[in-house]
Parts: sequence; structure tokens; C-alpha cells
Amino acid sequence: DTQTSFGVRSDGSFFWPGQQAEVAMYGTALSAARVSAHYTAATTTPASYVTTVQADSPVLYYRFAEPADVTAANIGT
Repeated sequence: DTQTSFGVRSDGSFFWPGQQAEVAMYGTALSAARVSAHYTAATTTPASYVTTVQADSPVLYYRFAEPADVTAANIGT
């Protein structure tokens, strides 16, 4: 068995300080055109994003259907 980590290097160092809404892993690298298609679907027609991801047959696809964090103007100032 092997461990899979998201948002951190495999040795547990260098945590990414962001959040992940969805994670997909593929058996091979996606072409630049397919990556562009994913980005376009996510930013212009979000309702089609799941279909776009699944069309590339990911070996795993996690959808974290949690509400977005609240963003406040001038937070911390």
C-alpha cells in the first residue's frame, strides 16, 4: 500500500495553505487541451464541470461538497 497526500509534499513537509474543493487523479497526464477544458468548464459553466472531469475517466474523483468559506472585506484589519 502507498499513501496519497493532497496539499502537502509526500514527506509531510511544505503544507499548501489553501483549500481543495475537488480532487481528481488520472492514470496518465491530461493534455493541455483537456486541462484547458476543465478550467473553462469550472470558470464559465460550473454545471458542466463534473461531466467534463468524468469524460477523462479519472481513477479517483473526490468532490468535497462543503460550503465555501465566508470572505469578509478587510478581514484582519
